Amino acid sequence: MKRGRQVGSSGVDLPDDKHIREVEEEGYKYLGILQLDKTLNTKIKSKITSEYVRRVKKLCRSKVNGGNMISGINAWAVSVLRYSAGIVDWTVEELVSMDRRTRKIVAMNGCMHTRSNVARLYLPRKERGRGLISIEECVNKESKSLHGYLRENTEWMLQADLKEKVLDEEENLQDYQKRRQEEKIRNWKEKDLHGEFVRQTADVAGEDSWRWLRNGFLKKETEGLILAPQEQALRTNSIKHSIDKTSVTPLCRVCGDSPETVALRVHWEICGKYGIECTDKWYDHQPLAVAENRDVRITWDMTVYTDKKLSHYRPDITLLRKDTQEWTRIDIAVPADQNIINTEEEKVAKYQELAFEIKKIHRASKVTVIPVVIGALGTISKNEKTWHGKLDIPDIVGSAQLSAILGTAHILRKVLCF
Repeated sequence: MKRGRQVGSSGVDLPDDKHIREVEEEGYKYLGILQLDKTLNTKIKSKITSEYVRRVKKLCRSKVNGGNMISGINAWAVSVLRYSAGIVDWTVEELVSMDRRTRKIVAMNGCMHTRSNVARLYLPRKERGRGLISIEECVNKESKSLHGYLRENTEWMLQADLKEKVLDEEENLQDYQKRRQEEKIRNWKEKDLHGEFVRQTADVAGEDSWRWLRNGFLKKETEGLILAPQEQALRTNSIKHSIDKTSVTPLCRVCGDSPETVALRVHWEICGKYGIECTDKWYDHQPLAVAENRDVRITWDMTVYTDKKLSHYRPDITLLRKDTQEWTRIDIAVPADQNIINTEEEKVAKYQELAFEIKKIHRASKVTVIPVVIGALGTISKNEKTWHGKLDIPDIVGSAQLSAILGTAHILRKVLCF
């Protein structure tokens, strides 16, 4: 370098007879960062951005499930930028643009609805988000972490860097993380449309309502599809009528029965508990109208005949213990999530008259009505442990929840245009 400019050279001979060749215009890499007389910010930014985008696209086009796709982006793609934090002078506009490009790639591959809440995408899964790491937030956190390290270190050279304000951070890492998370939660829950689902289900949802999202086992496309109606991002007839103020009728385009797979799993578990032959996998199970042995009789979707004509006489599953003459009536429902408690109460109330007739005609010692109710978008009732305890079967809540969600996803794909 002469007077701040690079000039041609044949290289430099070192005392140990080694020769350093001339540095090319593209610079050289030192600890992975392109440098010449200074850090080559423009070139290293271009290389980092290209590699980051390549990795995100590869993960979004893969066949991994939703949880693994997000984890892969966080671990494999975001790490490309994480290393440059505090060294490369990223601007806020560049980081925000990269986050926007990430969401565009995710949406183009069907993993996120274009009208879904952005803040929720970056919330941790334990907070009902999808857990993606924001590029802007990642770089800021790493810079603040590095600033904290300089501040606490007593080495004179690092203290000199601190005095030169190589990194100037007014907010510490802990305060920044707390503030950003509170902002994201507020951004999601206080939105008129995006936060409506949380407000409607606040009083009825149990702790397992978000198990499917925390586990991340669903396909990435299905995960994005289910979150969209929760955030009222889908242009349903109701939304078009009430929000867009169009002349479209607000009535539903399709009415279907509750997914049979939820009841199927319950029937399979009961058969297994009482030693009635069934398939190895619950989803291969083909319920018989009547399945019995010397101890129990289990009926599937059968009418219970009584002397008196009743409005409700056909529960999904009936279990009779022959030795004690105890009857258990199990009815399954997958209603709108905000209605799960009301549906449970309705299920119990509407079969009380049938229970009375069974006691009178069949001399039953006891008749129990158990409602199994799961919201169409996965909400689990606060009473779930009560009915599950009465069934006394292995924990089926997770798989029943997935069955309801997959049934909803099937209906959405069938009748809605995205």
